[in-house]
Amino acid sequence: MWDFNQVVFQGRVTEDVELKETPNTKKPYCWFTVANNGPKKNPDGSLGEYTNFLNLTLFDEYAVRNVRKLWKGRRVLVIGKLIQNKWIDTRGGKHDELRIKVDRMIFDPMTPEEREKHGVVTNNPENNPPVPAPEENPFETAAAIPVQERTDYEKESDDWASTVAEDFGLNYIF
Repeated sequence: MWDFNQVVFQGRVTEDVELKETPNTKKPYCWFTVANNGPKKNPDGSLGEYTNFLNLTLFDEYAVRNVRKLWKGRRVLVIGKLIQNKWIDTRGGKHDELRIKVDRMIFDPMTPEEREKHGVVTNNPENNPPVPAPEENPFETAAAIPVQERTDYEKESDDWASTVAEDFGLNYIF
């Protein structure tokens, strides 16, 4: 009988991610780290913060499709499985490492600056809203800004995230 093995957490990517290939089979993959923060109570009773650095792995087509969406600071919701790797190095030293094999990721929406910097194009660029100049009052110009059409990927991510939220009993608004 198999045991339940699932991890769900949110955090930020700690560095830009590169796509790699396994040496023998040329299978695409990427390794990266996500920082996950949370509250803790300090010895003096004040509220502090802890940070977990979690090592993740993406494989195959999922790695190829998502590597361009992973950059330093990008916030992601991750659903995956814990995988333990054990090996012996060339000097006979034993090592073991706990990683998370990613099954699904949900990305926070990108700002217009992030879209431009990382070369992400929407389905209909004409619907991208203009960014008001700093001296303009955004509340006065809000009525003139057209609603941006969501990409198929964004619609699929929201639908999937809503289903996951319902399955876990989470109260998440999309």
